[in-house]
Amino acid sequence: MTARPLSRRRIEVFPYGFSMANGAARPVMIFKDKTAQHALPVWVHPLDATMALHDHAQTPIDPHGVSKALLEKLGYEARTCDFNELAVHRQYVTVGFTCRFDTVNVRVRADHAMSFCLAVRTRFFSTREFMARCRALDGTFEEMNEYTDGAMVPPGSADDQGHENGTKTPSYMM
Repeated sequence: MTARPLSRRRIEVFPYGFSMANGAARPVMIFKDKTAQHALPVWVHPLDATMALHDHAQTPIDPHGVSKALLEKLGYEARTCDFNELAVHRQYVTVGFTCRFDTVNVRVRADHAMSFCLAVRTRFFSTREFMARCRALDGTFEEMNEYTDGAMVPPGSADDQGHENGTKTPSYMM
């Protein structure tokens, strides 16, 4: 059996921080490997970013309490979250659940899974190749955001015409 090339190997990544931009840009959660040499940007919904930043020790509100209780009752535990697919401008993860007799993998959008995976303390994985593809996509979005002055609306598009009050319709990146 031969080893897979290094660039395709899964490496563990850890939550590092958030980048919060003004305007229509979505928050970006940053993951880094243990050496902090490789970064993975993950676009999240503003509500998920708020939940991820929430200090559960100070306020015992748990928006994932029902999901966690159901998984516990069924004997399942969320163990891993693999960042592994980029479809146009959406990131997808495979969340791995285990129980005594079974393993189940569920493919979901990354922005829909982040606060849950953080709440249940899964381990996060990616490949260096995937991380590089996401960083390149992040750079494309940054350039587009600068070009459109934060509105994320391509010039000349129907949304660029504005409304009666003169404002442009902001759209989200994901």
